[in-house]
Amino acid sequence: MSASTSPGVLSHGTLEVRNVDESVRFYRDFLGMKVIYDVPKACVIWLHESWYIVCVENPNAREMPMLNHFGIDVESREAVDQWYERAVRERDLHGISTITRPKVLHEAYQFYLRDRDHNWWEFQHDTTTFARMRAMAVATQA
Repeated sequence: MSASTSPGVLSHGTLEVRNVDESVRFYRDFLGMKVIYDVPKACVIWLHESWYIVCVENPNAREMPMLNHFGIDVESREAVDQWYERAVRERDLHGISTITRPKVLHEAYQFYLRDRDHNWWEFQHDTTTFARMRAMAVATQA
C-alpha cells in the first residue's frame, strides 16, 4: 500500500450488549433503527445505509464511558426535547438506566441516555462549524 492509497470509507463499529434479544427492542422500537437479526448472539443495526453497528452479545460486557458514546443528530432543538421527553416517558419500557437533562454543550443542544447495556447515546442538534463542515463533506461525496 502506497502513502497515497486512501483508507476507504468508515463503514461500521462494534457494540457489546448483554442480551441481544432484549437489546434489539431498544434499537428497533425506541431508536427506530433497522435491524438484521439472523445470527445467533449478534445483530446489525443502522439508521442510514452508509454506516452500521454490529452488536455482539457478551454477558460480561463492560460499561461504556460516556465519552465513547454514539451520536444521533436531529433536526432541531425541539426534536432534542421531544426525544428527551420520550426517553423519560419510556424509560422503564426500554431499560434506559440514565438520562441527562438537555443542555448546550460544545455549541450543540443535546442530552445523553444510557441504555440497558450501559452504552451511551447522544441526541443532539448541532449547528456548529463542525456540523457545517461535515454537511459540506457529505455534499461533495454525492
